[in-house]
Amino acid sequence: MVIDYYNQLATELAEQYQSLAVDDVHRGWIDLIATDVSKPFYMLDIGAGSGRDARYFAQITPKANVVAIEPASEFAKQGKQYTQGQAVTWLADSLPALIQLKQAITADKLAAQYDLVLLSAVWMHLAPELRAQAMQNIAPLVATNGLLVISLRFGQSEFDLTTRQMFHVSVAEVLGLAEQQQLRLVRHVQAENDFQQRDHISWQTLVFQAGAN
Repeated sequence: MVIDYYNQLATELAEQYQSLAVDDVHRGWIDLIATDVSKPFYMLDIGAGSGRDARYFAQITPKANVVAIEPASEFAKQGKQYTQGQAVTWLADSLPALIQLKQAITADKLAAQYDLVLLSAVWMHLAPELRAQAMQNIAPLVATNGLLVISLRFGQSEFDLTTRQMFHVSVAEVLGLAEQQQLRLVRHVQAENDFQQRDHISWQTLVFQAGAN
């Protein structure tokens, strides 16, 4: 299972991911994040892993509030340590259902909508038959004029497809699912090289906006 993989290699993977600067990894779209230090900023990091992105966005304004979702317990432990002292709430949850998040929202323990919903290196772990349900559950979490950011990993090897439980991805598929949920594409970051220098891998990022005119 993919969770077992991340749990077994939690320390090694956390060191790898935390060594990459957020400004570099997300340079193709991070300029779209407009923050006002006088206003709250709510961010949902689905598949938060080692907490690299969660910590960054928790620090961008004094009123930032981040919810980090990670199903791999050992990986989440690394993330919790990395974000200690920051305004980051961790949940053991996963797509497509996001059951724990929904329960926390219903109980008024967490915000119902977010200015930024990030799926960084997550979509390829979702089986194709689960992706429509996932998008249906994600879309209502994006606040009006908020952003949904999905990075897509291309070049899955046989090892990735089996041991790491990855699947092939398609830009057209994600665009179609987002359109069904009235999410508008505002940026397509194309053909970025892998930041870990893996030659067979490339990335594309799709940025959607909710409730845009």
